[in-house]
Amino acid sequence: MFKSFYRSLIVSQTARAAVQMLRHLTAQQMVALNINPETFVADQMAAVQAEFAAADRLQAQKSVRSVAGQAVNPNLAGAV
Repeated sequence: MFKSFYRSLIVSQTARAAVQMLRHLTAQQMVALNINPETFVADQMAAVQAEFAAADRLQAQKSVRSVAGQAVNPNLAGAV
């Protein structure tokens, strides 16, 4: 639950920062940076959510490896 709250807080802060950035950039600067003001905020939020998803996948892979590594103890493999 805390993880969900934390992530929603991070995504909302990302959106807030993107909106503030758009307010301070001129049209020429946006063109130079290749920023589309109509999709910039949504793109930034999607990038943060993709980073969270990648971190979740990595954590899931690590936990599966640790469980699989603990399933067979090499010292006891022939004991049965």
